[in-house]
Amino acid sequence: LKMLGLTRFFRGHKKSDGGDVQAKGLKDLNLDISIGLMANEELIDDATGVIDSDLSATIATQATLYAVGNKLKWRQLIDPPTVGDPWASTNYDFTIADRHVDFAENNNLLFKGHTLLWSKDDFYPNDFNTGTSWDDIQARNAQMSSHVQYVVTRYAGRVHAWDVLNEVTSNTNVGGDNIYGDGFQNAPGIGRFQASDAAIMFEVARDADPDAVLILNDFKNMGDTTRTNRFKNIVTQLLDLGAPVSAVGFQAHIDLDPVDGYAPTEAQIQAEINDYASSGIDVYFTEIDISASAVAGTYAEKQQAQKDYAKMLTKLAMTNDNVKSLAFWGVSNAHSWKAPDQVLPFDDSLNKLPMY
Repeated sequence: LKMLGLTRFFRGHKKSDGGDVQAKGLKDLNLDISIGLMANEELIDDATGVIDSDLSATIATQATLYAVGNKLKWRQLIDPPTVGDPWASTNYDFTIADRHVDFAENNNLLFKGHTLLWSKDDFYPNDFNTGTSWDDIQARNAQMSSHVQYVVTRYAGRVHAWDVLNEVTSNTNVGGDNIYGDGFQNAPGIGRFQASDAAIMFEVARDADPDAVLILNDFKNMGDTTRTNRFKNIVTQLLDLGAPVSAVGFQAHIDLDPVDGYAPTEAQIQAEINDYASSGIDVYFTEIDISASAVAGTYAEKQQAQKDYAKMLTKLAMTNDNVKSLAFWGVSNAHSWKAPDQVLPFDDSLNKLPMY
């Protein structure tokens, strides 16, 4: 803590009894922010429901918040029938999702639902993407609202936070990607999606669970970039419409490549945090992983670069009241979406790395 310059910020936190912090686990620090980890079938086998004891022990020891990466996405919850209404509630199967929510509760972890609506999901109402149906915004929104209401109601009171919308910001370098030029992308499933549509989804989620934190989650939305500004424009539009947005999610998929990477500076991220604080919006670091594979030097030097960046994120989280969570997108590097790149605090055997 002295190295971070944070000792003065720990007033009101429970002090350690002097034991080994790493042996005790991050959750024993009793921080004012949540420490998050994510897993999928590597933790709970989809077919059998068997829980991996080593991963379970690591998550239960280290985390205060747990997220499942894929099992709550629309396409994961429903198996479309060959006849009838493919989006009927009777076609949903929550078996696997329930296991992960139960795991969080059984281990006294907050649970974050990821995600209600995702621009890359392959099971949006694709009927509304082509031909004359393209303009049937009312029907599309009704279907999406029904999905949000059904899922959030099922878990009301059990889910700490929901990523209501995930990755809806335009990725292009020139203007908004949809016909409105308002920062939303023209992705499959959410063609012609704009702020008024997004606001409906937040309102439906709030009605279904008045206490859940409702997050607008995205990647590359930190730092002084065109995409960051588009994301902020979307947030502003939602707030102007009165949408109940509780927080923004900074995915923080960091690449320390000095040429083609993505690694916003402390000052840049602080500026974004300040902007959201002035609007009464909280910040969740939701999907942290840090790649140093393109950093010059030895393996130890690459690890040090990861450690330094993680330290900086930790400082920002601990010194800003509106930052509520530091959550990594995985546990073991063996199961990272970026494997074999080493981007998480634990190696393939769940040993702690310098980033930890």
